[in-house]
Amino acid sequence: HSNIQYNIYIPVLDQIKEVTIDGIVVTTFDGYDIVTVGDKQYFKLPVYLGVTECMRDITLKLKVETESGKTGTGTWTLSIANYATALLAGDYTETEKTLIKDLLSYIKSAYIYDDSADNLSEVVTLINGIIGADYDDTSKPNTNIEAKESTDGLSSAAMLLSDAPSFYFKIASGYTAEQYKLQINGRVPECEVVTVGRSTYLKVLMYAYEMTETVTYSIEGTDISGEYNIRAYYDYAVDDGDSGLVTLIERLWKYSESAKAYYESQNESQNQ
Repeated sequence: HSNIQYNIYIPVLDQIKEVTIDGIVVTTFDGYDIVTVGDKQYFKLPVYLGVTECMRDITLKLKVETESGKTGTGTWTLSIANYATALLAGDYTETEKTLIKDLLSYIKSAYIYDDSADNLSEVVTLINGIIGADYDDTSKPNTNIEAKESTDGLSSAAMLLSDAPSFYFKIASGYTAEQYKLQINGRVPECEVVTVGRSTYLKVLMYAYEMTETVTYSIEGTDISGEYNIRAYYDYAVDDGDSGLVTLIERLWKYSESAKAYYESQNESQNQ
């Protein structure tokens, strides 16, 4: 979904006896995807990162047994920053490079808006060193879309940007979460029901490439329906004069556009 997923690929080998990620031992590989690269197979182990923890290091340790029966341990320090630097210097498409730049730009704006990280200045300097300090000024989203904000049957509609970006709908009095039927381009999104005090919210989880799409809903047992999109929340931030939030939404918007371009390019290559 729209949180950041950092994938670690571990070779499918009997000699690997133990895998530790950030101090947590992976006790079984059951349930993890296996991917094939060339003639080798790998377990894909995802690490999920909230946007304002994306610039931290990830520590990987492997315990390996050799053919002679001896064991050895290796330790690696992984990070999105190192991955991005290698990708931008490598033989990758402009679509892929733009995606990683826009991801870092979005992460930077989230750190700045949150303003709670002890290493905020280091994060900003690190990201600027990778994508350029003026990248935000030269790479703008296409905000020329119509705002969609028909929210009958909701007490409020907004976006939640403190963790994985999502749409956040407050359920109106007299309705239950189960009555709301949501769609994004014909797909039923995963939702979390969140209770805060006496209020109930629907947290609509979306993929990064969907963040600029319109969420539609209907309420079962009624003739009520509605819709909401990122442009409506962007207009709210502009009208409210919150320049930091405006920048954050713009950078999320641009990242979503790049994610959609990458997603479509992957589908095209698979269909050829």
